[in-house]
Amino acid sequence: MARSVGGNAAYTLVAQVGSTILGLSTSIITARVLGPSARGIFTLVTTLPHTLSAMVKLGLAQGAVYAIRKNKVAPSKVASHLAITAVGLSGPVVLGAIFFREQMASGFMKGAEPIYLILGLPLVPLLLIESYFYAVLQGLEYFRLANHRVIVSSLLAPSTMFIALVLCGGGLRAAILTNLALVVAMDVWLIATVFSLAPFRWQWDWRFAEQMLKFGVKSHLQILAQHLHMRIDVYIIAAFLTPADVAFYAIATRLAELVFNVPESLGMVVYPRQAGSSKQRVEDLTATACRHTIFVTSVAAVGLVTIGPWLIRLWYGAAYAPVAAPLPYLVVGVIMMSVFFMFTRNFTSQNRQEVNLLSSVVALGGNFGLNIVLVPRMGIAGAGLSSAISYSLGAAILASIYFRESGKRVRDVVVLQRSDVAEYRRLVQSAASRWLPKSATGPA
Repeated sequence: MARSVGGNAAYTLVAQVGSTILGLSTSIITARVLGPSARGIFTLVTTLPHTLSAMVKLGLAQGAVYAIRKNKVAPSKVASHLAITAVGLSGPVVLGAIFFREQMASGFMKGAEPIYLILGLPLVPLLLIESYFYAVLQGLEYFRLANHRVIVSSLLAPSTMFIALVLCGGGLRAAILTNLALVVAMDVWLIATVFSLAPFRWQWDWRFAEQMLKFGVKSHLQILAQHLHMRIDVYIIAAFLTPADVAFYAIATRLAELVFNVPESLGMVVYPRQAGSSKQRVEDLTATACRHTIFVTSVAAVGLVTIGPWLIRLWYGAAYAPVAAPLPYLVVGVIMMSVFFMFTRNFTSQNRQEVNLLSSVVALGGNFGLNIVLVPRMGIAGAGLSSAISYSLGAAILASIYFRESGKRVRDVVVLQRSDVAEYRRLVQSAASRWLPKSATGPA
């Protein structure tokens, strides 16, 4: 199991890192062409649909993985219910956002004209479908198919944005529509892929829907709190500061999330195994995942903080120098967020989302309060500091419960073991034998 998880996680990590690097290309293009103020509005317009969809996901993505892996429900049945739910939930959300567009534009979306908000709203149903159908692939452990889609999307994003903004001379509206068109194309591919693996029908089973919802709602509250924890600082910055500050902070967050590729990739692979394992195996997998996460993210964080200010000026230009201010705080926050997410998957796989919800709500409350206090005083650096403190608080709550129940020691989740080092060596040798010429890896 360790080798299978390690191999899948490594492949997923490569896809995620490649996607993030290409995503940086898109970020650089939009930043340089649009300028800080318009780039900040673009961030708000593309972030809002993620928040709206997060409000109505109902934890069904996690429920789908649990149903497929733990309860052995037919993937076609799961996909059918997810498709119907995505259509049914997204309509009222979009209509509600249209109705309150003026209030949002004058409040936490300050600087974004109502027309821009409307142009971004079609992303809501697309993001719901994307979340749900990715869960089906995750439950089936078809990580390669999911990763292929991530890579293709990442290749298309900078090229299409370059055409729209540079070659065609488009502005903010063109950037929003280009982003929307790309998501449409990728979701059509995703739907076709899932249909080929788990053909879904417009059929509804109220009893099964109730079971999946019962599991999912507990995850939903936790995931919504986590999403707001990750994004509420952007809205607070928009309310207190300027669209340019939103752009600076969004880019800093994007750079810091380079570090998050490791736990995200590992978590995608580990969670299906956890959902189908015994409590003891779940706790062992969690300890192993935490060790690797802390080690790799810490190394990546040191490198990013060291060369980050230089990279910012090189990639984005001198106008974006303020991006460096929150970066040290954000990478600390990302490390703690990574550990936090590993522990949440441990409890979710045991159907104990109430533990995750408690820590998520406490962390969200801390982040909100700290942002309200620190952002007006420290600017975007204050938002970064509040993230670091609040994620540390959330991780500490989960860790204390995990240690008490599992009997694990702190070193079990922090310090690499000999078996971990041996596995790294094996993965490196495997990669070398696959990609390097035979003469470089040893005798033929």
